[in-house]
Amino acid sequence: MRWGHPGCEPAGLFGGGQRVFAARILRTLSAVPIRVASMTDGWRWTYEDAHGTPVSGVELVTTAFPTQSDAESWLGEQWRSLFAGGVAAVTLHRHDTRVYGPMLLSDGG
Repeated sequence: MRWGHPGCEPAGLFGGGQRVFAARILRTLSAVPIRVASMTDGWRWTYEDAHGTPVSGVELVTTAFPTQSDAESWLGEQWRSLFAGGVAAVTLHRHDTRVYGPMLLSDGG
């Protein structure tokens, strides 16, 4: 019986069988294209006041986040500061496409 790669024949219950399994995983992973996210992938927030007017300012983050998760995590940490600074709603964009929003910020009061 021939196994995955030469020299990866099973040797007992474990040992060689694990090498075959590892070789198959590596072969599979090498066929999967890997996409590396960069800051230019463009997950970014835009900000609005209570009247729907865009808000801008030095204290607002306008650079892109590498992932949606990073953008949302940042918002989860900063929304109270944004709200206190006059931001009433945020919208998440990827590149030039709106992902969701406007989403109202509220302190629950």
